Amino acid sequence: MLAFENMSSKNTYGIYPEDLQKIFKQCPKARWACDLNHIYTNDKTMSTVQRWHELLGERLTHYHISSFGGFHDSFINTLGSGEEIILSGVLDLSKPLIHEGHAADGGMPHLAAERDFILKYLAQRKK
Repeated sequence: MLAFENMSSKNTYGIYPEDLQKIFKQCPKARWACDLNHIYTNDKTMSTVQRWHELLGERLTHYHISSFGGFHDSFINTLGSGEEIILSGVLDLSKPLIHEGHAADGGMPHLAAERDFILKYLAQRKK
């Protein structure tokens, strides 16, 4: 299976869902890997995430998540910065979450705390 990922603000293409729609016309069976940190770099309000899902949601294969703090940081390292808004982009809870952050750098206690934070945040949103 081939999946294309949306790009960060460091790029000039792939930062809008319409960019990937053009690619999918050439690769109609391809899927979409949603990198929420990348959406955040282009839109700190995360208001465009709904548009991404409206246009490409049927192609969604999984999410890439991490805080932006440094580079692919853990959310618990950036608490208080507001970057947990990145998790608001998880609109389809049936899709896998790939944590790209450096959560494992702090060992198992840090990794468990990061997991617990993410799951608690997503559970609160479901209510």
